[in-house]
Amino acid sequence: MAGGGCSLPGAAKVLMPLEGYEGVVKFVFDILCDRGVNACPPLLVGVGIAGSIDVASTLSKRALMRPVGSHNSNPVGAEFEKLLSDGLNEINIGPGGFTARDQAHHRLVKLGRKLPVDLNRKAILHAGPIMVPAEDVKSGWKVASIGPTTSMRMELFEKEFIEETGVKLIIGKGGMGPNTEAGCREKKAIHCVFPGGCAVVAAACVEEVEDHQWPELGMPESMWVMRVKKFGPLICSIDTQGRNLFKENKKVFEERKAPIVERICALVDYQK
Repeated sequence: MAGGGCSLPGAAKVLMPLEGYEGVVKFVFDILCDRGVNACPPLLVGVGIAGSIDVASTLSKRALMRPVGSHNSNPVGAEFEKLLSDGLNEINIGPGGFTARDQAHHRLVKLGRKLPVDLNRKAILHAGPIMVPAEDVKSGWKVASIGPTTSMRMELFEKEFIEETGVKLIIGKGGMGPNTEAGCREKKAIHCVFPGGCAVVAAACVEEVEDHQWPELGMPESMWVMRVKKFGPLICSIDTQGRNLFKENKKVFEERKAPIVERICALVDYQK
């Protein structure tokens, strides 16, 4: 699955022979309803079916590399792909300051290093911006592109990060889990989602890059201090009560999934 974060998450499963194509349908829908909510649009899905996981993995990658809108050369395969594609589209999966990502969280929480900037009552953005040198700016930098990164990567440390910094607004891509829910509930912070795939739109909201800290971490992992205006659009995914929009949406997707999977399974019993 492309679009689910930097690791491009995939999944594999060994099915028993009698599970047939119905087992493939159930597996694909289970994975997409669980992981698809964190992905950048458009969501590209490659499915490989083979007698071994390594061959199936190769076939799924080849499927991802095919032109959008193309079809399997095998008529049965093409029919199966269309059923999957139409069904997944029917579920309608989707989410409906400062940059501080993996290494900033790691240094503060795990290594105990004090942050070089004050985040109390301020905002952070989970992002790895593309910056360009600029002589007409005091900091020497301008933003070319600043797309949000997958927030779930910071889930392990986010509660402690909120507690130690006093940050009140966390922005990223995709949802977060119970650790962040607890941090937001206890410290009255919120997590918001900036739509994936809109990095240039985000960059246009940056008025000035004011500072650059921890440059030794490299451009994506450094801490960039930015002044922004009307930064958005934003979707609140975890509020100050710890309510999680992505968790609630997953329940809705599960409810939508069941009748769709049942309908498709009735059409793909190719073992006559």
